[in-house]
Amino acid sequence: MFPFLITNYGSDVLGLYDCLGEYAGLDELNYLAHLLEGMNENEIEKFKAAFAFGNHTDGAGDLFNLAQNPDCFDFYPGIEEEEGLGRYFAEEMRLIDIPEHIRGYFDYEAYGRDIDLNGMGGFVPGGYLCESGERLSSITPDGRISPRNTALPGPLPGMRRKRPALS
Repeated sequence: MFPFLITNYGSDVLGLYDCLGEYAGLDELNYLAHLLEGMNENEIEKFKAAFAFGNHTDGAGDLFNLAQNPDCFDFYPGIEEEEGLGRYFAEEMRLIDIPEHIRGYFDYEAYGRDIDLNGMGGFVPGGYLCESGERLSSITPDGRISPRNTALPGPLPGMRRKRPALS
């Protein structure tokens, strides 16, 4: 059997083709499509943001893990600069108590910059993404959970033959 060469495919996730490339297997593409199809709008938004951030995007296995672990990320849509980040964390999340009479003098941009520099996240198209503190786990197609970077054992759903494990 000859390997397929996929020269183009469509996706709402910008850059997905560059991550998977033209030699991505049909089974892996179908499995990823199945995972994405089962996500709600909020989870898709987090997946796109995490993908744009660029961690955990080293091939199909990492993308499976991203799609199966949306709770590992917090996404704040519409926050695209440090002042907005500082204002959101101070006023909406109330992570710092700023007395009413000095709010007009508070430097939200500096506060947002500190959050960005000291956090586990960053600005991505459409908002700000940070890790939630949940541990990213590899979830295999048969439902077993193992530590991240563990190869996916056995065939993926719909496979007709054994394939080498993905890393």
